[in-house]
Amino acid sequence: MYLNLDRVEFTMTYHCTGRCAHCSQGEMSDHPPGHLPYALCEGVLTRLAQRFPLRSAMCFGGEPLLWPEDTVALLREARAAGIPRRQVITNGYFSRDPARVAQVVGWLGEVGAEVLLSADAFHQRRIPLSAALDFARRLAADGRCRLRIHPAWLQGPQGQNEWDEETRRVLATFVAEGFAVSSGNQIAPAGSAARHLGRYFSRPAALDDSFRCGQAPYTTPLDRGETLSVLPDGTVALCAFSIGDLRSQGIDEIVDGYDPFARPDIAALLQGGVAGYRAYAGERGIEVGEEGLYTPCDLCRRLTEKCRLQEGAEVRQAGPADRAAALALAGKLWPGSGAEELAEDLAPCFFGPDGAIFLAWQAGRPVGYAQCQLRRDYVEGARPGPVGYLEGIYLEPDCRGQGLSRRLLERCEAWARGRGCRQFASDCDFGNAASQSFHRRAGFREVGRIVCFLKEL
Repeated sequence: MYLNLDRVEFTMTYHCTGRCAHCSQGEMSDHPPGHLPYALCEGVLTRLAQRFPLRSAMCFGGEPLLWPEDTVALLREARAAGIPRRQVITNGYFSRDPARVAQVVGWLGEVGAEVLLSADAFHQRRIPLSAALDFARRLAADGRCRLRIHPAWLQGPQGQNEWDEETRRVLATFVAEGFAVSSGNQIAPAGSAARHLGRYFSRPAALDDSFRCGQAPYTTPLDRGETLSVLPDGTVALCAFSIGDLRSQGIDEIVDGYDPFARPDIAALLQGGVAGYRAYAGERGIEVGEEGLYTPCDLCRRLTEKCRLQEGAEVRQAGPADRAAALALAGKLWPGSGAEELAEDLAPCFFGPDGAIFLAWQAGRPVGYAQCQLRRDYVEGARPGPVGYLEGIYLEPDCRGQGLSRRLLERCEAWARGRGCRQFASDCDFGNAASQSFHRRAGFREVGRIVCFLKEL
């Protein structure tokens, strides 16, 4: 058993009434995918509490009280399972209907929730202070919840910047009414915070890729996982790594099936730190730069996202039904060619035996293109006989660095090998340094260069 759980966190939704400048979710709150229904995770806390000494179950978001029935149902199950701390992080602004707010306050009191009310400069620039105060007063009047005001700090309680100064003024309003204030949390340069508050953070000259899990706050080694996360779509995760899906698996199956050393990605991270994980990704053709990154954890998350996208991509040979998708991508690869010219040039690849097109797809979207053919004429540097030839390869800009170009190339090579080819060739423009670099990384060697001439007659 590689889990030592004492806490389960439920991200109820990425929807939020705040969309604050410091939000670590970033783009997720711009395109939120619904919420986590209780029906999907019913019984999870009960079963986990029977197997592990859970001390905390927490619901947050986004704004979890936009779906209070599901949030409170989870906290109610946590109470029945004997989990001592039943926590919810909320901004308190989930409804304009006083009766609805009163109803939710009653539900939270019923389950003895520990409410962490987010109030600070960031939230109060988007959420009326009066709404947060009203929610706090209602909770205090109910008397059954433990309420603490939970601020986000940019540099800390003594920070000398406009945000922390404003946060101190916001907190003074709550303190004047007798509300307790938690130590809060320190903002990390992630998501929206990296975009809007980047000037307050300094990037290291180089990231320490010898870093290992457990060396940073809120992290533990992945072979001794302490915190399990459940995401709005039912994904079960340890840190950034998905380890199961409640839509198709029970929680016992997920927990019992977790073996970090059977997962090449997690094993690489455990055994070699971030450097080992980076090397693992590199072997799969995944390249990740350090631009925009502040910590080794940022690098790890970016590597994980790239690996996830690669795993979720499908590469298949294009048929006549894929003609429009292939032509659209080919037009981006060869923008100087007209649509009719491209259609004529590509036709043999759909219907003839000596050419093929392969497309990469992500979530039903065509994002990559590779075209190859058999060459029986002279090919620079090649032995006599049929030679596979890469005519062109293209990836949409947002899908580069995920190893998809290598997967497309491998399909082209396999296609040529199946037709008796023992060599595979390609070419690129003399000044295209990026293409030359790709070819070398993919195992090609340079066999010659030519200078082309033209004269008018």
